[in-house]
Amino acid sequence: MIYYTDFETKRVKFYNRFLRSSRLMARSFRRGSGYERSKYFTSAMVPYSTVAEGDTVIQVGSTTLHHIGLSQPLIYSSLVGPKGHVFVVEPDPVGLDGLIRYTNASGVSNVRAIDKAAWNEKGVEKFVYHIGHGGTNVQADYYPHDVRKPSRTPGVLIRERDTEMDTLDNMIRDHGIKKVDHVNITVNGTEYKVLQGLKETLGSMKSVSFVYQNRYTVDSPILSFLESCGLEILIKHAPVFPNQGQFLVGVAAPDIAKLLPEMIDRAYKARFEYSQERRLIDVIRN
Repeated sequence: MIYYTDFETKRVKFYNRFLRSSRLMARSFRRGSGYERSKYFTSAMVPYSTVAEGDTVIQVGSTTLHHIGLSQPLIYSSLVGPKGHVFVVEPDPVGLDGLIRYTNASGVSNVRAIDKAAWNEKGVEKFVYHIGHGGTNVQADYYPHDVRKPSRTPGVLIRERDTEMDTLDNMIRDHGIKKVDHVNITVNGTEYKVLQGLKETLGSMKSVSFVYQNRYTVDSPILSFLESCGLEILIKHAPVFPNQGQFLVGVAAPDIAKLLPEMIDRAYKARFEYSQERRLIDVIRN
């Protein structure tokens, strides 16, 4: 079953409208206390509302926007608490350096980095990196522009590099991770490839979430794959900034209504198509 909703709780609306960009929160994030201060609000956001204290989370892909409250590993870190664990799978050494520096300065001890790319098989592939704009690395076949052309963003370099990759199932075994409660995947259009490498673990998890925004993801069989694994799916408009036109996030779980009852109560069955002309995803009610 696949559902869609754009419902947002009052708590989340208040945070996005009044607090997220406020000077008070900005100072808190710069000082390293912002994620703890804001967890009352982030705990109501999808996909973060699917985790609890003591959980083990794997975050695939890491932004460098730690100082403005948008670091997914650090949001999860605050929510799972000192008895929980967050493993960050990220091949970009620049991005990992920023994350580790921030966690060390902030006294965060439950975040651990795995410096590989997640994929559907073990090996080495070409990845494209935006140096100077973290969080935009992607496997070369999924990069929509010519790497030989200069970046459209001043001060950003585009480089193609051989990158070690592996499946999440292998990483879980290799790093001795005994249980996984939740996996969140933000990998610029290759979410389906990453999920294929998690098939052994999917059945024992509470939930998995992913960005459903890039056309490669929408055009992939990611939703039918998750359904074939016995999971139900909620696609949600989850804006990061006020007045953000469209930002879709997917959450899959064995019983999505039990995991996110308030969202499912306000959702409807839907299917999705990517509109190349508008560069938006059309939500079609079933």
